[in-house]
Amino acid sequence: MRRETKAAWKWQDGVFDRLLRRDESAESKWIYMREDPVRAGLVRRSVQGRDHLLSLNAGPLADASEWLEHYRRFWEDRLAALEKLVTSRKRKRK
Repeated sequence: MRRETKAAWKWQDGVFDRLLRRDESAESKWIYMREDPVRAGLVRRSVQGRDHLLSLNAGPLADASEWLEHYRRFWEDRLAALEKLVTSRKRKRK
């Protein structure tokens, strides 16, 4: 269920939110998109004077990869079983 938002609505901390409000300026949208990977924990930022140095934090990506691998194996097994069933039924019809 989606909640109505008010004019004072702020981006949610720690959430990968791709929604960009129309009334935001282009600069605000750019800052949000630039900071989104930092908020998500995918990128680390360090500031040295005027320079902002970014480095990849692969930990969350490894977690996502592990989750995807689990479901890849799950569906490969299920689809292989379905293929075997369909093949055996085709053979029975002949």
